[in-house]
This record gives sequence, structure tokens and C-alpha cells, in this order.
Amino acid sequence: MRMVDESGEAAAPPSWFRALVWAEVIFQLPFFVAASSVLCRYGGKAGSIGDRSSPPWFRSVCIIYGVHTATTLIPIFASILDPPPEVPVSTLSERAVLASFYLPYFLFPAYLVIIAMCHEQDMFGDRSTDRKMKNT
Repeated sequence: MRMVDESGEAAAPPSWFRALVWAEVIFQLPFFVAASSVLCRYGGKAGSIGDRSSPPWFRSVCIIYGVHTATTLIPIFASILDPPPEVPVSTLSERAVLASFYLPYFLFPAYLVIIAMCHEQDMFGDRSTDRKMKNT
């Protein structure tokens, strides 16, 4: 897919697109690698995220990463499913194939959010344990 202006010349991508690409390069790609490594090391089960064996930063960053990545995919999916008028119309099957390439980049962050949110421990430490220690 190539963006063209009114005269048919190649056009610069819009600023929102450049911002999404930079967010991917600076934040999403490095964390994707780090999260894959942590999940391979600690098993990737819902109970292993945020427990004492996984890194303490991992659970909260999973939520931030997952929500950020999912929201950046909204304009991408919208552009694929409802292409702008300047883009030559492709068939529905071609758009479905293109959307399927982006689907793992939506599903993996969504999985991280789910396993991070399903953990029983409080986000910033187990407060019930803190209260028990103060009462004794």
C-alpha cells in the first residue's frame, strides 16, 4: 500500500502514522522481546505473572504495553477494513489476509493484559499482607 497525492506522486505518510511507527520501534518492539523472554523463563501462566518468581516490574508493564499496543492497532485495522478513498480498493479476501498479519500483534498484548489483570496480588504489592504486618 503506497500513499499518493492528488498528482499521483508518492506522498509522505501522515504524522499519526509516523508517531505509531516510532512508538513501535522505541517501546513496543523492545518490550515484546523482553516479555517473550520473561514468559519463556517463568512459564507464562496467569499465576506466574506478578508472583515472587517473575520480575516485579513485569505485571504493570504488561498492562501498559498491552493497552498501548491494542489502541495503536485500532487505526491500523480501520485503515485495512475501510481503506481511504486514495487507496485502490482491494478485495475483501486481500484485506482479510492483511488483517490476519496484524492479528498476532493484537492477540499477544491482549493475552498479557489478561494474565496480568487476572493475578490475585494487588498491583503495587499485596496490601493485605501489609495490613497484617502492621496489626501484629
